Amino acid sequence: MRNASYRCLADVEEALASRDLKALVDAGLLEPVGERRGRYYVASEDVKAMEIAIRLERIPIPDPFDL
Repeated sequence: MRNASYRCLADVEEALASRDLKALVDAGLLEPVGERRGRYYVASEDVKAMEIAIRLERIPIPDPFDL
């Protein structure tokens, strides 16, 4: 995600978007890639591990139309 994409999705000003993204990086949820104008953010390894764990724990929902 880029700062501009976040601003559009969250409908916030540039300064607030920068603070939000920095807070997410500081919390270990996002990792910055690149510098300055080319910077974008990706999910941290911890977030990726949580996503995998959640997917593995999903309980399948039975098909109500399967007789």
